[in-house]
Order: sequence, then C-alpha cells, then structure tokens
Amino acid sequence: MLSGNQEKKLEAIFESIIHEYNSEMEGRNEMIAIKTLELLLECERFFVEKSTKEQPGNNNDIIENFNKLMQQHFLEERSVQFYANALHMHPNRLNFLIKKHTGISAKETIIDHILLEAKFLLHSSSLTIKEIGYKLGFDDPNYFSSFFCKRMSMPPAAYRNKLV
Repeated sequence: MLSGNQEKKLEAIFESIIHEYNSEMEGRNEMIAIKTLELLLECERFFVEKSTKEQPGNNNDIIENFNKLMQQHFLEERSVQFYANALHMHPNRLNFLIKKHTGISAKETIIDHILLEAKFLLHSSSLTIKEIGYKLGFDDPNYFSSFFCKRMSMPPAAYRNKLV
C-alpha cells in the first residue's frame, strides 16, 4: 500500500513518461528511460522504507542506519567491516540481519547499489564510461567495465547503446 504522497510521486512520474511517449521531441526515448529508472528507484525506496518499519525490535534501526550509511559512503567504502564498525557490531551479525531482511548479504546489497547507480548514470548522464567508473570510486576504468559486465552480462557501452 502506498501513502498519499507516495502515490502522487509515482503518478507524476507516470504522467511524465506518458507525456514523453506522446511527444515528438528529440531525446524522448532517453527521457523515458530516465523516468523509468526514477520510477524504479522510488519504488525501491518505498519498499525499503516499508520493510524496515515492519521489522520487529532494534533490527529496524540497524537496517535503516545501514541503508543510510551505504547511501552516504558507497562511493568510497565497500567493505562490510566499515559499516559494521560504524554500527558497532560484528560484520557477521550485520550480514545476518541484512540477509534475513532482504535475502542478500550486506556485501551484495552494497554491490547492487553501486550497479544501480552505474545504470542510472549510464541512462541519465553524458559522462563517458571512464568518468562514470571514476565517479563510482573505481580507480581503474577497466575494473569498472569488468564489474559491470560480470553483473549485467554486457559491457557498460553496450548497455548504454541498448537504451537508444
């Protein structure tokens, strides 16, 4: 179930997608892709927000704080140890709680977030693949391409070209 504000937010995104679909403006496919990604990101936020509220006890706070920390530090910090230390707990305990809540480990959650940001930047920016890699904290653009290709079964350039 969505709150009134959540419903309005999603409705506005859908209306924007429909407007772009019906327009003859240049770049409409890119705009539709960006708006679709925005829609997916908002839905993920709503899901995480609702899911964390439904967890009993202190686990809510831990999961919520992990997500906040990850949003703030994922560009420079990718180790579960960093987040566990920040939350004053053992990495195994953090992994257990995150996996219990989401079905995937804390490390996989961090990787998924980086991948989601990469997709967003490939959709919504004119940055080169190399610049996106650097922006996401990869020291070597080849490692970023390898990271992306391993998870998406295609290189970032092919993914971007597929959107056009």
